[in-house]
Amino acid sequence: MKKSYQNHPLTLAIIVSFFILASGCSSNSLQIGSINYFNKVEDKTNEGNYLELNNGTKIKGDTITWKAGSFVKDEIKIDNQSLAVKEVKGYRKEDDYYIRIKKEYIKRIVHGTKINIYMMSFNKEYSNGNGGTSVVTKTNFYSQKGDDSPLEVFHKLKSIRRLVADCPVAIKMLDKRNWKIRKAMRKNGNYLNSVFDVYNNNCKE
Repeated sequence: MKKSYQNHPLTLAIIVSFFILASGCSSNSLQIGSINYFNKVEDKTNEGNYLELNNGTKIKGDTITWKAGSFVKDEIKIDNQSLAVKEVKGYRKEDDYYIRIKKEYIKRIVHGTKINIYMMSFNKEYSNGNGGTSVVTKTNFYSQKGDDSPLEVFHKLKSIRRLVADCPVAIKMLDKRNWKIRKAMRKNGNYLNSVFDVYNNNCKE
């Protein structure tokens, strides 16, 4: 099936779900909106938009678009210059940074010297048992130690506990029943973001 992306737009489901977390407060699973997608987390720069190649070289420009899929050529363009997706580690567009995973680019939603967090949402089709299908929006979160380590997917609150296990202050924020964490997340959309921020701030609030 063909995939074609222009600047990786958000689906309506992401926007709506940012404000309303999925039901099931005792669940250990992370949903769309569990970690705030919309925070501005990148340092200010005068470089403008750029592509970052695998070797660290940056190609500056204005307009960035990309496409990938079974029936299209996998490529990313900055202005009129085209490169293969596999040659470009990531790109910065305005105040956001996107990293490549397989043939796609996903947004960094937590940025720090110790750990980065990325998110990708996608639609998955299921058979409903009556000859039809239903589409469900799924979310993958990815952690990265530093800026150059491989990305590791995670879906659970317990995974966050593991990621910040060496920071007592961050663990204290998670050292409660899952339903209480969910309640805190509903009151503060940045609750889990702040757990990572504490971790990245040398374990200081």
